Amino acid sequence: MGVPAETTLFDSWLAHDSGLLEHIESYDKDWSGPHRSNRQASYGDEEIRVDALAERIDTTERDIENDTYHIWTKKLPVPQLGDAKLVIVEKEVEEYEENPVKYLATNKVDAPTEHVIRSYGMRWRIETFFEDSKQDFGLGDCEMQTADGASRTGTF
Repeated sequence: MGVPAETTLFDSWLAHDSGLLEHIESYDKDWSGPHRSNRQASYGDEEIRVDALAERIDTTERDIENDTYHIWTKKLPVPQLGDAKLVIVEKEVEEYEENPVKYLATNKVDAPTEHVIRSYGMRWRIETFFEDSKQDFGLGDCEMQTADGASRTGTF
């Protein structure tokens, strides 16, 4: 693939039905990203939505980089992902702050949960980089979806 990174981070829409994960794994690379709350996981003897699963499980409180999180994690068979490490995490925030529960998945099932959470935390920096590049550096027409878009140059 020519990409030196060991782990690919992605949006949740890329994880399902795109073939991206299989492509990443064909290069012996890891992937990690958000898992949609309405997606299923095999838990016990049933297929259950991960948001419904979050209501049934007990979390463990952990401190990571001066923040407190309530975490649950388990290796589970996940439809369309195969065996994956599923992480359900909620960060403690002030009453006025919104903090929906995050559902994360990775094929790196032996990764420490802290690593999965930190990796996901990098997503925002990546998103703002691309937004700034498109708005501030004239790269709005450069898209990797087609060969023409990938070869366009921005105008400054």
